[in-house]
Amino acid sequence: MARLRVRNKILEAVGLFMLEKGRVLSRHEYDEYANEVPMGSGMALNHFGSWSRLTTTLEGTFPDLWNEIQKAGSVNADEVFEAPEEVCKVCGENCGCAPGECNCAKPDPLAALAKVSEVKENDE
Repeated sequence: MARLRVRNKILEAVGLFMLEKGRVLSRHEYDEYANEVPMGSGMALNHFGSWSRLTTTLEGTFPDLWNEIQKAGSVNADEVFEAPEEVCKVCGENCGCAPGECNCAKPDPLAALAKVSEVKENDE
C-alpha cells in the first residue's frame, strides 16, 4: 500500500508541475526544468519504468488533472502559433507593400549586365 501512495504522490506532483507549465512534458523537457521540478525524473521512473507509462497512469488515475493540462496546452498552442506574416514576392521580406508594387525592391544585378552586353549600333 505504501508504494501505491508514493506512486500517487509522484503522479500528483508531476501532474501539477505539467499543469503549471501548461502542457504535457516529455522526459527531456521535464529534465530541462531541473531546478524547478518537484522531483527528478529518475525517481519517478523508478516507480513507473518509462515516461509514457507515467503519463498514461496520470491520465487514468487523475483524469480531472489530465483534462486541465490538455485544456491549458490547447490555449497556449493557439497563442504560440500565430498566422505567419506574408512575405513580399519581389524583395523577399515583410515590407508591407501591396502585392506587385514593392517600393523597396532591390535592383536586379543581371539588369546591369544586360545593358552592358547589348549590341550598340556604333559597335558593328
